[in-house]
Amino acid sequence: MVVITGFRRSGKTYLLFDFVRKIGKNKCIYINFEDERIPGKTEVLTNLTGILKKYSNKIKFLFLDEIQNIPLWSKWLRRMIDTENYQIFITGLSSKLSSNEIPTELGG
Repeated sequence: MVVITGFRRSGKTYLLFDFVRKIGKNKCIYINFEDERIPGKTEVLTNLTGILKKYSNKIKFLFLDEIQNIPLWSKWLRRMIDTENYQIFITGLSSKLSSNEIPTELGG
């Protein structure tokens, strides 16, 4: 897992887009959790797990932008790291995802 933090409008999303461009869109899923159409509920991540299983032979990289907007995101992310084979990139505001704020279940 790669964590990218920074101030608002500091280029975190642009950095993710650059990675996606270099890797190839057909191997990636990008989700911006600041999109108003995505409900800020844990069920969003549960549903994402099912979608990922459908495309597991193609998708190798997950880019999750501003994931801290979803409750219990760190527990879901830990489960994904432990049980699935994706390279995961997450971004968040430095005030919400600083090294002191990253949940202990992601440590190690």
